[in-house]
Amino acid sequence: MDRKKIDNVISWSVKILFSLLFLLIVASVANVEITKKSPEEIASILKQQKEEYIKLSQGNPVNENLPDPWPAKMNKPYPEIELIDQDGNEFKLSSLKGKVVIVSFIDMSSPISQAQFGAALSGPFGFTTQVDKMVYTFDDVLRKELGGDFTLPHDDVVELGIIVYTQDGGQASVDDAKSWADHFDLSSEDGEIVAVPKKDIRGEESDKIITGFQLIDKNHILRVDSSGPNPKHNLRMTLVPLLPKLLR
Repeated sequence: MDRKKIDNVISWSVKILFSLLFLLIVASVANVEITKKSPEEIASILKQQKEEYIKLSQGNPVNENLPDPWPAKMNKPYPEIELIDQDGNEFKLSSLKGKVVIVSFIDMSSPISQAQFGAALSGPFGFTTQVDKMVYTFDDVLRKELGGDFTLPHDDVVELGIIVYTQDGGQASVDDAKSWADHFDLSSEDGEIVAVPKKDIRGEESDKIITGFQLIDKNHILRVDSSGPNPKHNLRMTLVPLLPKLLR
């Protein structure tokens, strides 16, 4: 193809793109006009559409449900999350202030998430067939590292698992929390809470903290982050030794 034909193709492509953009703008304005929005509401809608377009063009998910900041920042108050536990009780994460919280974010399809909650003993959950035998539960790590000097359950410690994804990648429900708790023999009476967020927090930011553990002190401050594929701290060398110290 000669240069002239190439230039013609590029020219027509640009014209088509601008035509489509014009039609989208006209459709948006027409839709706004039909719904009889005020000028302020129109401006707000157009601004929101622009922000969402920018996020999508950058490959970032649009999720307005995420706490701010998210993920939680080190040595800062933990962001608020509204949750529902395996017994159907609604609560806010901040309501656990006064206790030390070991929190883990769960993907129900992940062999690592399952292993961290006891799949080696209880067997794989749902349609997952593999058990990661190299991954231990938090209680097992605690016993191995502290040799029985400190064990769970403890009156001032809550082990909180928050389910972010179901096995098919969907948003988890209370039934999912109950099924997970039943399978792995977890009891809220022993401080073993399995919960689901009231609002959908799935997405790229939450993926950074799925599997592993975070440690929140009695003042609701994030002290150790051993979560996600790239943990900031070592579970055995940092989180476990600090846990009993936070209870003194």
